[in-house]
Amino acid sequence: MERLTLYTHATDLTYLTTQLAEHGGPLRQTGPLDWQAGSAEAPALRLHGRQRTQPDYQLREITDDFTQNLAGMYGFVQKLPMARTDLQNRLLTKITTLNTELTITAESGFPAGFGAWLAPVLAHYEALVFAEQNSLYPAAGQAFYDPAGRLLTDTRGAGDAAAELPVSIESKYYDELDPLPDQLARKARSEAALQGRGISFAAGLPPVASDTTVALRARDAVVDRALALAYVALKGEGLEADSLEGFDRAYAARNYLSPLEQAFADNPTPDEQARMNATWRYEALHVLLWALGYVSELDYPDHICDPGADIGLLAPLSEAEFRERARLRTTGEILDAADLTYRYAWACVDARLHQRPAPAGLESGVVHERLYALNWLTSRFEEEWDEVSTDT
Repeated sequence: MERLTLYTHATDLTYLTTQLAEHGGPLRQTGPLDWQAGSAEAPALRLHGRQRTQPDYQLREITDDFTQNLAGMYGFVQKLPMARTDLQNRLLTKITTLNTELTITAESGFPAGFGAWLAPVLAHYEALVFAEQNSLYPAAGQAFYDPAGRLLTDTRGAGDAAAELPVSIESKYYDELDPLPDQLARKARSEAALQGRGISFAAGLPPVASDTTVALRARDAVVDRALALAYVALKGEGLEADSLEGFDRAYAARNYLSPLEQAFADNPTPDEQARMNATWRYEALHVLLWALGYVSELDYPDHICDPGADIGLLAPLSEAEFRERARLRTTGEILDAADLTYRYAWACVDARLHQRPAPAGLESGVVHERLYALNWLTSRFEEEWDEVSTDT
């Protein structure tokens, strides 16, 4: 017997059942989310599914057996020693958005051609796959896979460096049905800026939140986060332990670390990938320093920031002075940056999907980190730092 379980944000399984009927032989529905494919006497495939009682894009509370399972999955993944913390964060975010679970079982092993049929289904649903070792998924033991079949992580935290995990959320869960005038004006300004640089954009991409509805992070929370990011980036850069401890004594930065940052900080010998991920946080720090009024402008993201200059803004100040002198920018300024960066990010993702370089010199890593920080600043999905989504 072979089995796999796919998870998706989607709730409509019409595409899956249509594909299965075309490629898996006669299809019979035996329950609300149960099907059999093949002969009635000996089905080649059995499908059994379950869904959230109330579909959502967050894991707000345990409402049924499925959300109970998701909560357990989240806790399990959170403890894995994955080398790529960015991918671990993305996997955790993905778990919170899942609405449907579908287990596919083949008593006599997956039939010939099953993998070719399954591939477009997984791509269509941007599915997360969980499976024990079988003819399609070779990793020993239990493991998670991306829609293309690449190993995200096994139970030891090992995974494929090329693995990617899309996280998309249906707009009906968070878009304002009727964008307000300030949202439409902001979107128009962003699109004009893109046009001015010759950058393609998706006209259907929604605007970010309105000035009247957004809940920006409080100034002190932004200061806390900036200090945490500075600490993480300095450790990633390889700052000597004594100097790092001195930074913590001066700014109490470790008090503000997220759980994943705490794990990185406690690791005396993080690997190269973890250190690289940490140094990218200079870009997120740069955004927060701008939001706090310490950086005059967010210039065009075609280059990395100057970490020395940004850390130099902190150096002459005590923690109290840094906090007291911070002046959070206006809601409009922050939302302007968030909306434009959101569209830069879409352009970068679109270029990558079409195997093209990012347009107009955009540095995709910089854009990603800026969007991460701005989405957190604007509480886009009410997520904590480790769970921030950068979907476009």
